[in-house]
Amino acid sequence: MKNIFTIFALLIGGLAFGQECNKPSEPDFGADVAAGRAAISLYSEPFKQKNYAEAKNFWWDAQDKAPKYKPLLYSHGIYIYKNQIKKEKDKAKKAVLADSIFIIYDLWVENFGDCYEIQVKRGADLMKYKSKTEYEAAFNLLNKGLESYPTEKIKSDWVNKSMLASYFMVGNKKVECDVLLAQYDKLSKICDSNIEHFKDNEKKKGYYTKTQAYLDQKVAPCASCDKLEELFKPKVEASPNDTVLIKKAIKMLDGRKCNTSDFYIELATKIHTWNPTAESAISLGDVAYRKKEYKKAAGYYEEGLSLTQDEAEKAKLYEKLAQIELSR
Repeated sequence: MKNIFTIFALLIGGLAFGQECNKPSEPDFGADVAAGRAAISLYSEPFKQKNYAEAKNFWWDAQDKAPKYKPLLYSHGIYIYKNQIKKEKDKAKKAVLADSIFIIYDLWVENFGDCYEIQVKRGADLMKYKSKTEYEAAFNLLNKGLESYPTEKIKSDWVNKSMLASYFMVGNKKVECDVLLAQYDKLSKICDSNIEHFKDNEKKKGYYTKTQAYLDQKVAPCASCDKLEELFKPKVEASPNDTVLIKKAIKMLDGRKCNTSDFYIELATKIHTWNPTAESAISLGDVAYRKKEYKKAAGYYEEGLSLTQDEAEKAKLYEKLAQIELSR
């Protein structure tokens, strides 16, 4: 009961705070319009020319004279300081520049209110610049923001940072493994959705494919065989013909060597029935071999030979058939 409450509180709590961002239709140049316009021009012109060092010199005056100009003022300010951090070699100076980024986030919220865009970006930047000390704040901000963010606009890097924050939370004993598994489930859905959304854009699709592999890696310490079955069983029962889901389950179970249970065999058999390949034949053959069901294993390996033209795969199958002969 405690774990269920913890997951609910940590992962769903963001619903109350993930409001849409305030985007005024007209720019506000402040009380002294002429001074505000001039200050905005002084920072924005070098910014357009990518002269960020000069833009930084004028940005604070623009913020002082026209604090409600546009939310873009604050995203520009953050971008300027990120550029400066990239160029700076001294660690102490980098830390000071990073502090300025979070002051700008505070000013953004002060002038335009909190919203999911700020929460997600701030959380991701906390993991980028202050992950050792601020991972818990990042975890909470990313959860709040991602809950309301339009899925197709969620950057793969934000998903990575959210998973890393969750990983740190478990590593520092702030939450139990169940929270990391719930995060994995939630973030995987974002990846699945965007892999489908960008199916005709190989570059963007690739970002989310790599992110899914990263999620698989980070969830591993909490992904015991029992926990993985708890995670995937209800999903498969609800969508028994979802090949993407079943392949993901098989991959995760295989990766943790959870490939001897009835659940795994059921999934592997389904995939092999729908779309037999040498890989699926080898997988089922290996299960039978471990159970010392050598005749059944040989049948799958022989089927695998008929399904591949790859010489390396054939060599692997012949080796397995030879092992069966030696085991009998």
